[in-house]
Amino acid sequence: MVDIEDIGTRRYIMSILPIIELELPDFKSIQEEEHELPQEIADKVPQNWESFLDEKESEMNANGVETKKEIDEKTNLSVLYAIEDGELIKRVFSGSISRFNGFIQESLTFRFGKTTYADLISTNNKEPYSILEKYGKRGLANPINATTSIIADRSGDSVIFLFHRAIGLGEYGSTAERKLLACTSGGITPDDPNPYEAALREINEETGLKKYFSEQNQPIFTGVTINIDPDDVNHKGENVPHFRPELLAHINLGAPIGVVEDHYLGSGEYEDMTVVDFKADALGSILLDKYADILPPTIPALELAGKIEFGTDWFKEVHGAINKKYPIEENHPFYSRLRSGEIGHEFEYVVGR
Repeated sequence: MVDIEDIGTRRYIMSILPIIELELPDFKSIQEEEHELPQEIADKVPQNWESFLDEKESEMNANGVETKKEIDEKTNLSVLYAIEDGELIKRVFSGSISRFNGFIQESLTFRFGKTTYADLISTNNKEPYSILEKYGKRGLANPINATTSIIADRSGDSVIFLFHRAIGLGEYGSTAERKLLACTSGGITPDDPNPYEAALREINEETGLKKYFSEQNQPIFTGVTINIDPDDVNHKGENVPHFRPELLAHINLGAPIGVVEDHYLGSGEYEDMTVVDFKADALGSILLDKYADILPPTIPALELAGKIEFGTDWFKEVHGAINKKYPIEENHPFYSRLRSGEIGHEFEYVVGR
């Protein structure tokens, strides 16, 4: 039997692929057919999407953000905007994103399909465990994000920077009382040639640091995690399920931290940032002290960045400390099914093995 504390914490599965520290350009990807959900699930997508937007709108309004909803003629689904200084800023919309169909380890190849954000909300973020039990992997939209930890330079010392997410952003938006910390992150789309380009696109969109990309500064692939967060609570005080794969990467840009701090975060996804010394004690402390206020995929991204820099012993110590401080309950929806055998420990429903 798998020791569940070795493979993750209560909020995520550490890695569903071997941790292989290779530059992302070394990995290939292939695009496969568009994914079709079982009809019973597909019929509920529009209603689930509108319900999700209603919750996000209430959450944003409760935090003092003026909002507006409009129908997108392309998808025939609503788009939720924040209104700031009279301008509409797109907050939540259903765009095309890449589905994680699986990974061919022998050739280091990601298998991607095509799905939508609305399909995600109705599957991986709605009733993922009951869907898995009834339909297996085909019942999930299973889109994949790219989360990248970024190192910059401050007077010769390395620092890692984390952003505070904007209020009402996607499944994980900040509130007036709770500022959520995250690395740069965003969905891999069917238009991205490969995960490498997706990671660089997201970094540039959210930080404007493209000029620091070079052959010497390349993202390193560190794994694929599953966000299984049972701790996310919406504005009604209800737990919101998750079951989503996330590609993790790490890059040392060598950019002066002042450039990052002064740069306008034009994507509208982040409000400000926190700068953390990239040292063993400092990184370990923020992972423990801010665990509940860090997005689930950001935590393993930081753990693996630390593993690269500080070694396996540091990684094991920090990971063990997280599980000691935030223990895994017996009734956790993922782990109870893992123990019962309803979901195998190889996670075949997720990675397609």
